[in-house]
Amino acid sequence: MTDLIDCVHDARERTCELVADLSDSQLIGPRLATVNPLLWEIGHVAWFQEKWVLRRGGRSSLRADADALYDSAAIPHDVRWDLPLLRRQETLRYLKEVRDRVIEKLQRPELPQEDIYFTLLAVFHEDMHTEAFTYTRQTLGYPAPKLQIADRRLQIEKSASSNLQSAICNQVQSSVSPG
Repeated sequence: MTDLIDCVHDARERTCELVADLSDSQLIGPRLATVNPLLWEIGHVAWFQEKWVLRRGGRSSLRADADALYDSAAIPHDVRWDLPLLRRQETLRYLKEVRDRVIEKLQRPELPQEDIYFTLLAVFHEDMHTEAFTYTRQTLGYPAPKLQIADRRLQIEKSASSNLQSAICNQVQSSVSPG
């Protein structure tokens, strides 16, 4: 599962790099219909990964307020600026703690296909949000971020692609097989 762990690390590094140079006020930004407050979006990425990788089966959240703050299905877009969001360091701590627990889970000797599937779902979801971080920066006129992991990401994607595709195919096949 080293490839999958690398993908989790890579997605999280990209998220952090895309917001590292922004001030606290830039992480909130103006209320616009086309973007989310970046601070909310960072917390949402952690929440989504926690919900689908760590909380399946009724486990509780690391944070009692996580669902009330970061569930995008329950929180209307225009309300996200008014929420009592965690401060930057608390949000980053939540992001790190979720990632660390996911990686710990991925290091178990026998990992069910379902865990692989939901981990990939969370990685792809986070990658989608890094696109949102990028277009939010552009929309708000923020300077381009300094990205250090682009070359490393390309190497990871090349080495992991076939293994992850096999895991996805196995998951899909097992979910549609009769019996």
